[in-house]
Amino acid sequence: MDQLGIPKAHVIGNSMGGHIAAQMAVSHPDRVLSAGLVDPAGLPQPHPSDMQKMLAQGQNPFLFDTRKGFETFYPMTMASPPWMPGYVLDAIADQYIARRSQLALIFQQSHQPTDLQARLPQVKVPTLLLWGKEDRLIDVSAMPLWQAALPHAKAVVWDGIGHMPMVERPGQTAELYQAFLKDLHQQVPR
Repeated sequence: MDQLGIPKAHVIGNSMGGHIAAQMAVSHPDRVLSAGLVDPAGLPQPHPSDMQKMLAQGQNPFLFDTRKGFETFYPMTMASPPWMPGYVLDAIADQYIARRSQLALIFQQSHQPTDLQARLPQVKVPTLLLWGKEDRLIDVSAMPLWQAALPHAKAVVWDGIGHMPMVERPGQTAELYQAFLKDLHQQVPR
């Protein structure tokens, strides 16, 4: 934002990006106009997700060495992943495999304990929480913890959707976010 000369912005993120958006709203309240948190990481999950269960067994679904590993991971990202040709999935798998060491470091660093839950009540900007009820990576049971810390947030849970609503229901996700921003604009005194 500094490089682009943007003093304030609406921030939105999914998963780890949601965690980053929340951290930004806490740490830089003067720079954030609103926060959109889509299946955000960063708070405990009272009911372990499929990913949490795999991690407890020593398996990390994000880290794999073969295309077969990607075949396990990809369906975990969405309740109904869109069909893609095999060669596209293979290309994506190959990119993940080539970046495995980077992804391992990102995963390790992003799963360190933080004080985010204790600091979330400091967020004063309008906040949208969106969660896919069928999220297999970050269980929807985390949503009430986010709501408790952000009692004024607009919270939406969608049935039949997994970890990536913006891919599974792109039009509806865009409409929801646009309506959220429009409501903010209408609330601003002129």
